Amino acid sequence: MQADLTWVHESEGHPSAILFLVHGTFAKPSNWTNSGSQFCQSLLRLLGPDTSIRCFTWSGKNSLGAREKAANRLRGLLIDSVARFPGIKHFVIGHSHGGNIALKSVASPALAEVGIVCLSTPILYGLERTTLTRSNNFLFFILSIPAVGAFAFLLTLGHADWEGLLWLPTAFLISLPVAFVLGRSRAGAEIVAKEMKVPGHGRDQVLFLRFVGDEASLALSTFQALQYVINWLVRAMLGIFSAVRRTWNWVGEREWLIPAVLVPVFLGGAVYGFTSVNLWWLGIPFAAALISVFLLVSLTPILASFALLTSLLSVFVGVLPFGLRLALATMWIEVCVESSPPGQWETIVLVPPSQFPASGLRHGFCYQEESAIRTIVKYVKEKSHVIKGASATA
Repeated sequence: MQADLTWVHESEGHPSAILFLVHGTFAKPSNWTNSGSQFCQSLLRLLGPDTSIRCFTWSGKNSLGAREKAANRLRGLLIDSVARFPGIKHFVIGHSHGGNIALKSVASPALAEVGIVCLSTPILYGLERTTLTRSNNFLFFILSIPAVGAFAFLLTLGHADWEGLLWLPTAFLISLPVAFVLGRSRAGAEIVAKEMKVPGHGRDQVLFLRFVGDEASLALSTFQALQYVINWLVRAMLGIFSAVRRTWNWVGEREWLIPAVLVPVFLGGAVYGFTSVNLWWLGIPFAAALISVFLLVSLTPILASFALLTSLLSVFVGVLPFGLRLALATMWIEVCVESSPPGQWETIVLVPPSQFPASGLRHGFCYQEESAIRTIVKYVKEKSHVIKGASATA
Protein backbone atom coordinates (compact mmCIF):
# COMPACT_ATOMS: atom_id res chain seq x y z
CA MET A 1 0.00 0.00 0.00
CA GLN A 2 1.34 3.43 -0.99
CA ALA A 3 1.95 6.04 1.66
CA ASP A 4 -0.58 8.45 0.14
CA LEU A 5 -3.30 5.82 -0.35
CA THR A 6 -5.41 4.41 2.50
CA TRP A 7 -7.73 1.43 2.27
CA VAL A 8 -11.04 2.68 3.70
CA HIS A 9 -12.84 -0.54 2.82
CA GLU A 10 -11.62 -3.51 0.82
CA SER A 11 -13.98 -6.20 -0.47
CA GLU A 12 -13.29 -9.76 0.61
CA GLY A 13 -13.51 -11.12 -2.92
CA HIS A 14 -13.25 -9.58 -6.36
CA PRO A 15 -14.43 -5.94 -6.07
CA SER A 16 -17.45 -4.86 -8.07
CA ALA A 17 -16.25 -1.26 -8.11
CA ILE A 18 -13.27 0.71 -6.85
CA LEU A 19 -13.77 4.21 -5.54
CA PHE A 20 -10.97 6.70 -4.90
CA LEU A 21 -11.86 9.54 -2.51
CA VAL A 22 -9.92 12.81 -2.74
CA HIS A 23 -10.21 15.48 -0.03
CA GLY A 24 -10.09 19.21 -0.68
CA THR A 25 -7.83 22.10 0.29
CA PHE A 26 -6.78 22.43 3.93
CA ALA A 27 -8.63 19.15 4.63
CA LYS A 28 -5.81 16.76 5.50
CA PRO A 29 -7.02 14.53 7.08
CA SER A 30 -10.72 14.71 6.24
CA ASN A 31 -13.42 12.99 8.28
CA TRP A 32 -15.69 12.18 5.33
CA THR A 33 -13.04 9.88 3.83
CA ASN A 34 -12.76 7.75 6.99
CA SER A 35 -14.28 4.29 7.14
CA GLY A 36 -16.76 5.26 9.85
CA SER A 37 -18.06 8.39 8.13
CA GLN A 38 -21.67 8.74 7.04
CA PHE A 39 -20.51 9.11 3.45
CA CYS A 40 -18.52 5.88 3.28
CA GLN A 41 -21.09 3.88 5.28
CA SER A 42 -23.91 5.06 3.00
CA LEU A 43 -21.92 4.16 -0.12
CA LEU A 44 -21.31 0.65 1.18
CA ARG A 45 -24.94 0.25 2.17
CA LEU A 46 -26.28 1.39 -1.22
CA LEU A 47 -23.59 -0.05 -3.49
CA GLY A 48 -22.88 -3.23 -1.57
CA PRO A 49 -20.02 -4.48 0.64
CA ASP A 50 -18.07 -5.74 -2.37
CA THR A 51 -17.25 -2.13 -3.22
CA SER A 52 -13.66 -1.11 -2.52
CA ILE A 53 -13.13 2.40 -1.20
CA ARG A 54 -9.71 4.03 -1.01
CA CYS A 55 -8.69 7.44 0.25
CA PHE A 56 -6.03 9.41 -1.60
CA THR A 57 -4.20 11.85 0.67
CA TRP A 58 -2.34 14.87 -0.63
CA SER A 59 -0.77 17.96 0.93
CA GLY A 60 -3.96 20.03 0.81
CA LYS A 61 -2.00 23.19 -0.04
CA ASN A 62 -3.87 25.91 -1.89
CA SER A 63 -1.68 26.10 -4.98
CA LEU A 64 -1.72 24.96 -8.58
CA GLY A 65 1.60 23.21 -8.09
CA ALA A 66 0.36 21.15 -5.14
CA ARG A 67 -2.75 20.07 -7.05
CA GLU A 68 -0.71 19.26 -10.17
CA LYS A 69 1.69 17.15 -8.13
CA ALA A 70 -1.19 15.34 -6.44
CA ALA A 71 -2.90 14.70 -9.79
CA ASN A 72 0.26 13.12 -11.21
CA ARG A 73 0.57 10.80 -8.21
CA LEU A 74 -3.09 9.85 -8.34
CA ARG A 75 -2.86 9.17 -12.07
CA GLY A 76 -0.11 6.63 -11.45
CA LEU A 77 -2.17 4.91 -8.75
CA LEU A 78 -5.22 4.75 -11.01
CA ILE A 79 -3.24 3.29 -13.91
CA ASP A 80 -1.82 0.61 -11.61
CA SER A 81 -5.26 -0.22 -10.22
CA VAL A 82 -6.89 -0.39 -13.67
CA ALA A 83 -4.12 -2.72 -14.84
CA ARG A 84 -4.47 -4.86 -11.72
CA PHE A 85 -8.29 -5.07 -11.93
CA PRO A 86 -9.15 -5.07 -15.66
CA GLY A 87 -12.84 -4.76 -16.39
CA ILE A 88 -13.60 -3.39 -12.90
CA LYS A 89 -15.17 0.05 -12.91
CA HIS A 90 -13.15 2.81 -11.24
CA PHE A 91 -14.38 6.15 -9.95
CA VAL A 92 -12.67 9.20 -8.48
CA ILE A 93 -14.79 11.28 -6.10
CA GLY A 94 -13.20 14.60 -5.22
CA HIS A 95 -14.49 17.35 -2.96
CA SER A 96 -13.70 21.03 -3.52
CA HIS A 97 -10.24 21.32 -5.14
CA GLY A 98 -10.00 17.55 -4.81
CA GLY A 99 -12.36 17.53 -7.80
CA ASN A 100 -9.81 19.50 -9.81
CA ILE A 101 -7.21 16.90 -8.88
CA ALA A 102 -9.60 14.20 -10.05
CA LEU A 103 -10.18 15.94 -13.39
CA LYS A 104 -6.46 16.27 -14.06
CA SER A 105 -5.53 12.79 -12.83
CA VAL A 106 -7.87 11.03 -15.25
CA ALA A 107 -6.44 12.92 -18.24
CA SER A 108 -4.90 9.81 -19.78
CA PRO A 109 -6.06 7.48 -22.58
CA ALA A 110 -5.55 4.54 -20.22
CA LEU A 111 -8.18 6.02 -17.86
CA ALA A 112 -10.85 6.92 -20.41
CA GLU A 113 -13.40 4.67 -18.66
CA VAL A 114 -12.79 6.06 -15.16
CA GLY A 115 -15.76 7.99 -13.84
CA ILE A 116 -15.33 11.33 -12.06
CA VAL A 117 -17.57 12.95 -9.45
CA CYS A 118 -16.81 16.55 -8.49
CA LEU A 119 -18.41 17.65 -5.23
CA SER A 120 -18.71 21.44 -4.80
CA THR A 121 -15.66 21.89 -7.03
CA PRO A 122 -14.79 25.46 -8.05
CA ILE A 123 -13.59 25.39 -11.64
CA LEU A 124 -10.99 28.10 -12.19
CA TYR A 125 -10.66 29.44 -15.69
CA GLY A 126 -8.03 31.95 -16.81
CA LEU A 127 -9.00 34.42 -19.52
CA GLU A 128 -6.46 36.40 -21.47
CA ARG A 129 -7.24 40.07 -21.04
CA THR A 130 -8.98 41.63 -24.02
CA THR A 131 -8.10 45.01 -25.52
CA LEU A 132 -10.39 46.74 -23.03
CA THR A 133 -9.21 44.80 -19.99
CA ARG A 134 -5.54 44.50 -20.88
CA SER A 135 -5.00 47.47 -18.62
CA ASN A 136 -1.99 46.24 -16.73
CA ASN A 137 0.09 46.23 -19.88
CA PHE A 138 -0.01 49.96 -19.26
CA LEU A 139 2.46 49.33 -16.44
CA PHE A 140 5.17 48.38 -18.92
CA PHE A 141 5.02 51.78 -20.53
CA ILE A 142 4.51 53.67 -17.30
CA LEU A 143 7.34 52.00 -15.42
CA SER A 144 9.71 51.98 -18.35
CA ILE A 145 13.09 53.68 -18.18
CA PRO A 146 12.08 56.85 -20.10
CA ALA A 147 8.97 57.40 -17.95
CA VAL A 148 10.78 56.99 -14.64
CA GLY A 149 13.64 59.06 -15.98
CA ALA A 150 11.25 61.84 -16.93
CA PHE A 151 9.81 61.83 -13.43
CA ALA A 152 13.31 62.01 -11.98
CA PHE A 153 14.07 64.93 -14.26
CA LEU A 154 11.14 66.79 -12.74
CA LEU A 155 12.64 66.20 -9.31
CA THR A 156 15.92 67.74 -10.43
CA LEU A 157 14.25 70.99 -11.46
CA GLY A 158 14.47 72.20 -7.87
CA HIS A 159 18.16 71.30 -7.58
CA ALA A 160 20.86 73.24 -9.36
CA ASP A 161 23.76 71.30 -7.89
CA TRP A 162 25.26 67.99 -9.03
CA GLU A 163 23.84 66.22 -5.99
CA GLY A 164 20.31 66.86 -7.23
CA LEU A 165 21.17 65.40 -10.65
CA LEU A 166 21.90 62.04 -9.00
CA TRP A 167 18.14 61.46 -9.04
CA LEU A 168 18.29 60.72 -12.77
CA PRO A 169 20.68 57.72 -12.81
CA THR A 170 19.05 56.44 -9.62
CA ALA A 171 15.69 56.38 -11.35
CA PHE A 172 17.15 54.50 -14.29
CA LEU A 173 18.67 51.88 -11.99
CA ILE A 174 15.41 51.44 -10.08
CA SER A 175 13.36 51.03 -13.26
CA LEU A 176 15.50 48.15 -14.53
CA PRO A 177 14.56 45.58 -11.82
CA VAL A 178 10.96 46.83 -11.89
CA ALA A 179 10.68 46.17 -15.62
CA PHE A 180 12.39 42.78 -15.16
CA VAL A 181 10.00 41.71 -12.38
CA LEU A 182 6.96 42.80 -14.37
CA GLY A 183 8.21 40.89 -17.40
CA ARG A 184 8.72 37.71 -15.38
CA SER A 185 5.33 38.20 -13.76
CA ARG A 186 3.53 38.39 -17.09
CA ALA A 187 5.41 35.36 -18.46
CA GLY A 188 4.50 33.42 -15.31
CA ALA A 189 0.85 34.42 -15.69
CA GLU A 190 0.76 32.93 -19.18
CA ILE A 191 2.06 29.63 -17.79
CA VAL A 192 -0.52 29.72 -14.98
CA ALA A 193 -3.34 30.25 -17.50
CA LYS A 194 -2.27 27.09 -19.35
CA GLU A 195 -2.02 25.09 -16.11
CA MET A 196 -5.55 26.12 -15.13
CA LYS A 197 -7.15 24.58 -18.21
CA VAL A 198 -9.26 21.52 -17.42
CA PRO A 199 -8.34 18.50 -19.57
CA GLY A 200 -10.93 17.24 -21.99
CA HIS A 201 -13.26 14.47 -20.84
CA GLY A 202 -16.31 12.74 -22.21
CA ARG A 203 -19.60 14.44 -21.40
CA ASP A 204 -20.92 11.39 -19.52
CA GLN A 205 -17.63 10.76 -17.75
CA VAL A 206 -17.98 13.57 -15.22
CA LEU A 207 -20.74 14.45 -12.75
CA PHE A 208 -20.71 17.91 -11.14
CA LEU A 209 -22.69 17.98 -7.92
CA ARG A 210 -23.21 21.04 -5.74
CA PHE A 211 -25.63 22.67 -3.31
CA VAL A 212 -27.29 26.07 -3.59
CA GLY A 213 -25.54 28.71 -1.49
CA ASP A 214 -22.11 27.10 -1.41
CA GLU A 215 -19.90 29.40 0.67
CA ALA A 216 -16.74 28.56 -1.25
CA SER A 217 -18.31 29.57 -4.55
CA LEU A 218 -19.58 32.74 -2.91
CA ALA A 219 -16.09 33.64 -1.65
CA LEU A 220 -14.49 33.02 -5.03
CA SER A 221 -17.24 34.94 -6.84
CA THR A 222 -16.76 37.84 -4.43
CA PHE A 223 -13.08 37.95 -5.39
CA GLN A 224 -14.09 37.90 -9.04
CA ALA A 225 -16.40 40.88 -8.44
CA LEU A 226 -13.54 42.75 -6.76
CA GLN A 227 -11.43 42.01 -9.80
CA TYR A 228 -14.01 43.71 -11.99
CA VAL A 229 -13.95 46.81 -9.77
CA ILE A 230 -10.15 46.94 -9.77
CA ASN A 231 -10.04 46.43 -13.53
CA TRP A 232 -12.50 49.29 -13.95
CA LEU A 233 -10.32 51.61 -11.86
CA VAL A 234 -7.20 50.75 -13.83
CA ARG A 235 -9.06 51.12 -17.15
CA ALA A 236 -10.26 54.55 -15.99
CA MET A 237 -6.66 55.61 -15.35
CA LEU A 238 -5.65 54.18 -18.69
CA GLY A 239 -8.45 56.18 -20.32
CA ILE A 240 -7.11 59.42 -18.82
CA PHE A 241 -3.62 58.75 -20.11
CA SER A 242 -4.93 57.62 -23.49
CA ALA A 243 -6.92 60.84 -23.86
CA VAL A 244 -3.77 62.90 -23.34
CA ARG A 245 -1.81 60.69 -25.70
CA ARG A 246 -4.51 60.89 -28.38
CA THR A 247 -4.46 64.68 -28.03
CA TRP A 248 -0.72 64.75 -28.70
CA ASN A 249 -1.12 62.38 -31.63
CA TRP A 250 -3.81 64.66 -33.00
CA VAL A 251 -1.48 67.65 -32.68
CA GLY A 252 1.38 65.73 -34.27
CA GLU A 253 -0.72 64.88 -37.31
CA ARG A 254 -1.42 68.60 -37.87
CA GLU A 255 1.99 70.16 -38.37
CA TRP A 256 0.49 73.60 -38.91
CA LEU A 257 -0.42 73.79 -35.21
CA ILE A 258 3.22 74.02 -34.15
CA PRO A 259 3.99 77.26 -36.03
CA ALA A 260 0.52 78.50 -35.09
CA VAL A 261 1.61 78.29 -31.46
CA LEU A 262 5.24 79.35 -31.77
CA VAL A 263 4.90 82.24 -34.23
CA PRO A 264 2.59 84.31 -32.01
CA VAL A 265 4.88 83.67 -29.06
CA PHE A 266 8.00 84.90 -30.84
CA LEU A 267 6.07 87.71 -32.46
CA GLY A 268 4.69 88.81 -29.13
CA GLY A 269 8.16 88.65 -27.59
CA ALA A 270 9.64 90.76 -30.39
CA VAL A 271 6.92 93.37 -30.12
CA TYR A 272 7.24 93.44 -26.36
CA GLY A 273 11.03 93.81 -26.59
CA PHE A 274 11.08 96.68 -29.06
CA THR A 275 7.92 98.50 -28.06
CA SER A 276 6.01 99.37 -24.95
CA VAL A 277 2.99 97.31 -26.01
CA ASN A 278 2.25 94.37 -23.68
CA LEU A 279 1.14 91.38 -25.76
CA TRP A 280 1.35 88.77 -23.00
CA TRP A 281 -1.82 87.06 -24.19
CA LEU A 282 0.03 85.85 -27.30
CA GLY A 283 1.95 83.49 -25.03
CA ILE A 284 -1.22 81.67 -23.88
CA PRO A 285 -0.99 78.87 -26.54
CA PHE A 286 2.65 78.26 -25.62
CA ALA A 287 1.82 78.25 -21.90
CA ALA A 288 -1.05 75.79 -22.52
CA ALA A 289 1.28 73.48 -24.44
CA LEU A 290 3.91 73.70 -21.70
CA ILE A 291 1.34 72.92 -19.00
CA SER A 292 0.03 69.91 -20.95
CA VAL A 293 3.58 68.55 -21.30
CA PHE A 294 4.13 69.02 -17.58
CA LEU A 295 0.85 67.25 -16.74
CA LEU A 296 1.65 64.41 -19.14
CA VAL A 297 5.05 63.81 -17.58
CA SER A 298 3.97 64.32 -13.96
CA LEU A 299 0.73 62.32 -14.19
CA THR A 300 2.54 59.37 -15.73
CA PRO A 301 4.29 58.15 -12.56
CA ILE A 302 1.25 59.06 -10.43
CA LEU A 303 -1.06 56.94 -12.58
CA ALA A 304 1.57 54.22 -12.65
CA SER A 305 1.79 54.10 -8.88
CA PHE A 306 -1.98 53.97 -8.49
CA ALA A 307 -2.28 51.26 -11.14
CA LEU A 308 0.41 49.24 -9.42
CA LEU A 309 -1.25 49.63 -6.01
CA THR A 310 -4.63 48.49 -7.31
CA SER A 311 -3.02 45.51 -9.02
CA LEU A 312 -1.24 44.57 -5.80
CA LEU A 313 -4.56 44.90 -3.98
CA SER A 314 -6.03 42.25 -6.25
CA VAL A 315 -3.07 40.04 -5.42
CA PHE A 316 -3.55 40.40 -1.65
CA VAL A 317 -7.29 39.72 -1.96
CA GLY A 318 -6.67 36.62 -4.06
CA VAL A 319 -4.03 34.93 -1.89
CA LEU A 320 -6.53 33.22 0.42
CA PRO A 321 -8.92 31.76 -2.19
CA PHE A 322 -6.36 31.09 -4.93
CA GLY A 323 -2.90 30.85 -3.39
CA LEU A 324 0.05 33.18 -3.94
CA ARG A 325 1.14 32.06 -7.42
CA LEU A 326 -2.32 32.28 -8.92
CA ALA A 327 -3.01 35.55 -7.11
CA LEU A 328 0.11 37.10 -8.64
CA ALA A 329 -1.07 35.97 -12.06
CA THR A 330 -4.29 37.97 -11.65
CA MET A 331 -2.27 41.09 -12.50
CA TRP A 332 -2.16 39.83 -16.10
CA ILE A 333 -5.00 37.32 -16.53
CA GLU A 334 -8.62 37.43 -15.50
CA VAL A 335 -9.53 34.51 -13.24
CA CYS A 336 -13.13 33.31 -13.49
CA VAL A 337 -14.83 30.87 -11.13
CA GLU A 338 -17.39 28.54 -12.69
CA SER A 339 -19.46 25.57 -11.56
CA SER A 340 -18.17 23.50 -14.49
CA PRO A 341 -15.68 23.86 -17.36
CA PRO A 342 -16.77 25.28 -20.72
CA GLY A 343 -18.81 22.74 -22.67
CA GLN A 344 -21.75 20.45 -21.94
CA TRP A 345 -21.72 18.52 -18.68
CA GLU A 346 -24.05 16.71 -16.35
CA THR A 347 -24.44 19.14 -13.47
CA ILE A 348 -26.87 18.58 -10.61
CA VAL A 349 -27.63 21.37 -8.17
CA LEU A 350 -29.40 20.34 -4.98
CA VAL A 351 -31.34 22.52 -2.56
CA PRO A 352 -30.29 22.33 1.11
CA PRO A 353 -32.92 20.76 3.38
CA SER A 354 -35.07 23.20 5.30
CA GLN A 355 -33.87 21.90 8.68
CA PHE A 356 -30.16 21.98 7.78
CA PRO A 357 -29.36 18.72 9.59
CA ALA A 358 -25.83 18.59 8.17
CA SER A 359 -23.09 20.07 10.30
CA GLY A 360 -20.66 22.74 9.18
CA LEU A 361 -20.78 24.79 5.99
CA ARG A 362 -22.90 24.05 2.94
CA HIS A 363 -19.65 23.46 1.09
CA GLY A 364 -19.58 20.08 2.85
CA PHE A 365 -23.21 19.14 2.20
CA CYS A 366 -22.20 17.02 -0.81
CA TYR A 367 -20.65 14.38 1.44
CA GLN A 368 -23.08 14.72 4.35
CA GLU A 369 -26.54 14.89 2.81
CA GLU A 370 -28.29 11.63 1.98
CA SER A 371 -29.80 13.16 -1.18
CA ALA A 372 -26.32 13.95 -2.49
CA ILE A 373 -25.01 10.48 -1.64
CA ARG A 374 -27.95 8.86 -3.46
CA THR A 375 -27.22 11.00 -6.51
CA ILE A 376 -23.62 9.79 -6.47
CA VAL A 377 -24.75 6.16 -6.11
CA LYS A 378 -27.15 6.56 -9.04
CA TYR A 379 -24.34 7.93 -11.21
CA VAL A 380 -21.98 5.11 -10.19
CA LYS A 381 -24.58 2.46 -11.03
CA GLU A 382 -25.46 4.05 -14.39
CA LYS A 383 -21.81 4.41 -15.31
CA SER A 384 -21.14 0.84 -14.27
CA HIS A 385 -23.91 -0.37 -16.59
CA VAL A 386 -22.34 1.55 -19.50
CA ILE A 387 -18.92 0.07 -18.80
CA LYS A 388 -20.34 -3.46 -18.58
CA GLY A 389 -22.18 -2.98 -21.87
CA ALA A 390 -19.05 -1.66 -23.55
CA SER A 391 -16.98 -4.60 -22.23
CA ALA A 392 -19.57 -7.10 -23.44
CA THR A 393 -19.65 -5.51 -26.89
CA ALA A 394 -15.89 -5.57 -27.11
